[in-house]
Amino acid sequence: GQVRALLDPPERRSGSWAFTPDGAAVALGFPGAEGFVMVRDVATGAVRWQARGHESGILSLAFSAEGRELYTTAWAGDGFRVWDAASGDALASGTPFCVSPGLSLAVSRVAYAPDRSRAAVLVSDEEVRLVDLATLREVSVHEGHRCCVSAVAFTPDGRAAITVSYDRTLRVCDAATGATEWTYECPAAERAGGYRPQLSYGDGSDAVWQYASGDAGPRDVAVAPDGRAAFTAGAGDVVRAWDLVTGVECEPWRGHVDGVNRVDLSRDGALAVTCS
Repeated sequence: GQVRALLDPPERRSGSWAFTPDGAAVALGFPGAEGFVMVRDVATGAVRWQARGHESGILSLAFSAEGRELYTTAWAGDGFRVWDAASGDALASGTPFCVSPGLSLAVSRVAYAPDRSRAAVLVSDEEVRLVDLATLREVSVHEGHRCCVSAVAFTPDGRAAITVSYDRTLRVCDAATGATEWTYECPAAERAGGYRPQLSYGDGSDAVWQYASGDAGPRDVAVAPDGRAAFTAGAGDVVRAWDLVTGVECEPWRGHVDGVNRVDLSRDGALAVTCS
């Protein structure tokens, strides 16, 4: 529990972080308008390199599987950047998102395939865009949710992406084509909490549950290391487990007394951690 190093510089506060695969360095992304990236040595705190490459704040960071490249994302209009992880040289940039003129949509969450060949990007309310990281081009769009997509995760083999939405569904989509393979209907929360303004679907019709502390559907998803199950956390006080082979919901996990914000799994899949 002892602090080894303070990595944020005095004049900035980072908003996203990523370790190199060997754990020897960490990349810091800063949310300010300058789009600033820094890589520091974990043991000494020394700055390996720093650079500005985006015109807006950094929203996600990830190293390639072998650690030679660093990927960063910012606002939708600013797209992806690829950096040489050792030197900080800018290698490529791309804006693979189909954003209507005049709109400013944030890359709210990004999930990277285990082999770092693709990224699944939440960039608009009801869609997930799948990006080829070699070309930084959009290869497919996953559609079908009727309301905001709240989280996305890849299966360990990278073949499928799992999405969850405030429309109370979990979807399994092909990571190459974006086509929906399975759709799971998430039950209403057993204790939905207080009343908040209703959500609206993308087609303008009203949702029938409540937002925030109410029953707004799952807000986070984690996939088991063997790819056979997914786990969702949301506004209710249970964590739901989904068998991705049979399509059956397993017995929910109980214990929290309010909405569950996040769920994550240990590397071997034997343990889960949840927060509420």
